[in-house]
Amino acid sequence: MTRGLRLGEVALLAAGLAAFGLVTLALVFAGEPTFAALTDPRGAALRGGGTVWQVDAGTLRVIHRDALAYVLGEAPALPARPDGSAIFDANERSHMADVRTVFTGARAAQLAGLIVVVAVLWINRARGRRALAGALGR
Repeated sequence: MTRGLRLGEVALLAAGLAAFGLVTLALVFAGEPTFAALTDPRGAALRGGGTVWQVDAGTLRVIHRDALAYVLGEAPALPARPDGSAIFDANERSHMADVRTVFTGARAAQLAGLIVVVAVLWINRARGRRALAGALGR
């Protein structure tokens, strides 16, 4: 019979689960429900470009949703004010572009982690079947 996962496989499985799980949790908790729970229901004053823009909580959630879509690579640009002017200043836009790059790498790590987990489990399952067949004389 098989003795289970080998030490290297355990390490690969742990790394794969960590990469997949941590990125998945980050993406789950980056969503609108978490943002809404952390946002003042009265809204907020956004400052940028020398002006102050008073927005309600619903608008803040829309801005968050659209900014998150941008950093996740699902939107081509950051959200703008209704008049088309920028919400984020140049430093903030540069930072959000950097965050987008980080998320691109994180999503690649998430996919790689999932592939590693599936491969390790598949290989171990195949090894177990061969061991069982050998024990049964097949």
